[in-house]
Amino acid sequence: MINKIKQKISIYFFDALFGIISSSLLIVSVLMNLGYIKFKQHIVQISGSISISFATTPNGTIFGMLIGTLYFCSFIYCLGYNKEFHNSAKSRFNALYAFSAISAFCVSISENLFTMFIFYETLTLSTYPLICFTKNKASIDAARKYLLYLIIPSLSLLLPSIMFIYHKCGNLNFATDGILTGAGLKAAEIEVLYLCMLYGIGKIAAIPFHGWLPTAMIASTPVSGLLHAVAVVKTGIFMLLTITYNTFGAKLLKNSLELFFGINWAAWIGILGAIIASLVAQKKYEIKARLAYSTIAHLSIMIALIATFNEDIMNIVMYYAFAHGIVKIILFYSNGIIYKATHESSYIELSGLGNLAPFGFGAFLIGIIGILGIHGSAMYHIKHEIIHHLIHENTIIMLTIFFTSLSAVVYLGKIPYFAFCRPTKQNYELHAVDYRMKISVSLIIILNLMMYFKIILPL
Repeated sequence: MINKIKQKISIYFFDALFGIISSSLLIVSVLMNLGYIKFKQHIVQISGSISISFATTPNGTIFGMLIGTLYFCSFIYCLGYNKEFHNSAKSRFNALYAFSAISAFCVSISENLFTMFIFYETLTLSTYPLICFTKNKASIDAARKYLLYLIIPSLSLLLPSIMFIYHKCGNLNFATDGILTGAGLKAAEIEVLYLCMLYGIGKIAAIPFHGWLPTAMIASTPVSGLLHAVAVVKTGIFMLLTITYNTFGAKLLKNSLELFFGINWAAWIGILGAIIASLVAQKKYEIKARLAYSTIAHLSIMIALIATFNEDIMNIVMYYAFAHGIVKIILFYSNGIIYKATHESSYIELSGLGNLAPFGFGAFLIGIIGILGIHGSAMYHIKHEIIHHLIHENTIIMLTIFFTSLSAVVYLGKIPYFAFCRPTKQNYELHAVDYRMKISVSLIIILNLMMYFKIILPL
């Protein structure tokens, strides 16, 4: 009896602790975005002008709010999704989950490239044990692949590039026009350096080094949703955007990055990545695999948009990342509800089950509407702004966006089509789904609507 009471107290204590952490991160991120919290804080001096320092920036506050709001909703989701875990496993999961979210948040407030690199790597290492949390062979192999794909590029390409920048500039602080603008680098040096940094940031899943992302989907839905589809990959996009803007400088890159046959190869990496990912997604039967390749397609579009080096377009990319994060987590978490109810992961096995699990499939349909940028979704205004600029700037990227949207209609639209329009399975019994999972998805859908009505983050 006493042991049971102790276990209950332990459960409530740790749930309350991580609830406080998620709530605190939400409150801080919202206050930062509203401008009530602004800071520039030096923490530790490492050597010379290398230090760990934090500061608020416009793009950083947007990214921080993405992490803060979705981590809060995800914590509620985890309470329901992981209710079958043993006490120690649940506490360990929540601790790693919180540490990962805090690491991503620290990237958002990094004042210099060194601080950003430290917490970029911290995020990699903290999410690794979450992939192999079940400790079976498949999850361990997936976690190993995840680690290799992210650690090797960062240590062999990103870190040497950061060292080279420090050697040339004497510091790693971010600047409005980029610290490399007056460094006297040749165009070829700038091009090679940018290529190394682009592929050194493995979290952006640039083609052909994207294989870790679909493999990492073996992790549970909360890990796949918040971390791999939102926090991890958006950390990569935020880092690439910041390096492009505040380390190189958009003008410097626009004048230097067309040496190879007179084309902007960085934009073409994104264009080809979006097309390839959209085509590969058509062949997948697992819903999470389709969602993973959808994420790769959108990340590739973001890479292409950043590579236009048009400041008006680049200013929109962080809003795009925020809106995409919201609608993608709706898709992942509603799929988690469907999986808990049906124990099926392939869309073919969901034939006729839409009417039996209306909440999960209804939320999934809302996520599809969101990812396509249709009226009523967070992506609507952002896609229109991007296309408005691209008509005059880059028609090829605009056509790529249309292609990926049409492809998504097919490979994502098949899921609700099979659920609602195919014959219903006979004598099919659904499993119970915890109410907290539904509350979490409902909150994110409200957040989606708030962004559509420009209540939060108006462009």
